[in-house]
Amino acid sequence: MITRATGVVAALIAVWPVIGRADDAPALASYPCQTAIEWVPFAAAAPRLAGGTLPVYWSIFEAPVGMVIDPWTGQITWQQPLRGVYPITLCATGFEGQDYVEWILRVVPNDFGDPHMYSTTHVDFVAPEPFIQWMTGWKVGRYVDGAWEYMRDVLGQEPLDGKQVVRYTSSVSTARGGNPVETGAALWSADPILGWGLGNWLVGVSDNFLARTRIGRITDNNWADRFFNGGTGMVRILVETRALADPDTFGLSGQRLEGFQSWVESREADAASRSQDYIQWLNQGGTAETYFGDGTGAWEWICRTLERGYPGMLETTLRALRIDGLAAIVYDFADTPLRKNSLLFCIMSAAAETDLRTFFAGWGWTFDDDFYDLIWPSVSQGIQSLPQDEDVRGWKRSPINGHYYRLTGWSMTWSEAERSARRLGGHLVTLRSAAEEQWLISRLGFETNLWSGFNDVISEGVWSWTSGEPVLYTRWGAGEPNGGILENGMLFYTWWGDFKSWVDRPISERYLGVIERTSLPELVRADWDKDGDVDLNDLDLFDICLTGPAVPLMKGCASRDLDGDGDVDQDDFGLAQRCLSGEGVAADPACDVPAQ
Repeated sequence: MITRATGVVAALIAVWPVIGRADDAPALASYPCQTAIEWVPFAAAAPRLAGGTLPVYWSIFEAPVGMVIDPWTGQITWQQPLRGVYPITLCATGFEGQDYVEWILRVVPNDFGDPHMYSTTHVDFVAPEPFIQWMTGWKVGRYVDGAWEYMRDVLGQEPLDGKQVVRYTSSVSTARGGNPVETGAALWSADPILGWGLGNWLVGVSDNFLARTRIGRITDNNWADRFFNGGTGMVRILVETRALADPDTFGLSGQRLEGFQSWVESREADAASRSQDYIQWLNQGGTAETYFGDGTGAWEWICRTLERGYPGMLETTLRALRIDGLAAIVYDFADTPLRKNSLLFCIMSAAAETDLRTFFAGWGWTFDDDFYDLIWPSVSQGIQSLPQDEDVRGWKRSPINGHYYRLTGWSMTWSEAERSARRLGGHLVTLRSAAEEQWLISRLGFETNLWSGFNDVISEGVWSWTSGEPVLYTRWGAGEPNGGILENGMLFYTWWGDFKSWVDRPISERYLGVIERTSLPELVRADWDKDGDVDLNDLDLFDICLTGPAVPLMKGCASRDLDGDGDVDQDDFGLAQRCLSGEGVAADPACDVPAQ
């Protein structure tokens, strides 16, 4: 059931734009998306105020039947969760006003009798108790989050709709491995060597990130995918290399590091062994295009050889394959299997800063040399201007206007998306020129429908931007807008993965939204990660620290007595959260803490 709220609160929730609050009105801290297991009693994380005064009245809206909230403590419980994905609104109402935040609850199937959960900052693992005990005992959280964050940074967008869920499913063959949301016991190595189990996790989780690259446009022909395996091996080798080069970030030391090194060595030996059948095929006059065996071992050996010879080449290749990497038009010209391979090898050559055609030819590949020479200048130039360290919690900076853009964390109604944008210090996107729009299409990859800030909510037929800026540019589709009073939000409309035009849609429908703000959020003015610089990494560290489960695992989370009470505790984390907002830094002297 949905808990009862006063008529005033319900009216406030339904109204847009958001009504202004008094200075001591409640201001909710960010609330995390969460995971529950079907039929297992669920208790949500307790909500917190980032500002305002107590007491407040807590309520929830759009909640599933059976979910209840304690109106005085904010504790949310659901005794018998039902499978599904639920967008829920959490509201705090005080004497001076109200505030609310949207979050997602994902209820996963219960595939066995006694499921348990192990949570890291970015991933929720659902598995039988022995596997959870294994993960807890070996403290795998740092490794999981280290790999997850590195893949996010290299490949751009993080997976949407909240946390990634990794679920043990007993009905799937243990030999299958594969995507972690439906994997079998192969994911959780029965061998107590930590590195082997974590390595297998990495094989599966790579698939979830590859959806944010364009490699599928290159490897969509069956014979080529017998080698490339959709690029999963490239991502795995990349993270292996990173973890061995920076074991502290991945929580690898002692037996954990030895086990992981053992797993990497076993993968290299396996790739070398499996490549022998392919080498024998080549010695008999065969080619890659005519090979009918499993060539993934040979391809993995090729990638390992290249990474050793050209350190950093795989990372550059995968940055180029990002949705916001090389221009999409480059892929449009690769309209045959031969050209697709030529494009991939051209990208890898540019990443290595040398022509690798002779190398690949030695492994049985053929080229469209004319096509390779044609695209080389564009690919080489594109490699030189790839996104490098510009993603900060998903924000991307436009060189056209200096503004920052990102997507909402999950699909929302138009009003919720605008609310989410305001909570992050911005608005849904305003477009002022075709150049701005083209940059957004390139950088955010408009492959799904997206909300903008253009609307006629207040006055039918009078379209305006939520930022209040004048209307300087439009790109309506033929006959649009045509929805009258029923369709009041402008949507970037996509068909079969390609952006087409603007359309008007009902604001009650749920889509991702494009958020724009004129600058990045202010930073806590201290060197929290103790790297000698006060920078965006300090912001990221505190975002991790404030999630709760990561606190015991992360160095630096409890390193400052911000409120000066003599203790480093949860109150300091709450103050840090306020310091991360633009208003907090300017208004609260405690935020201006010198590096120690």
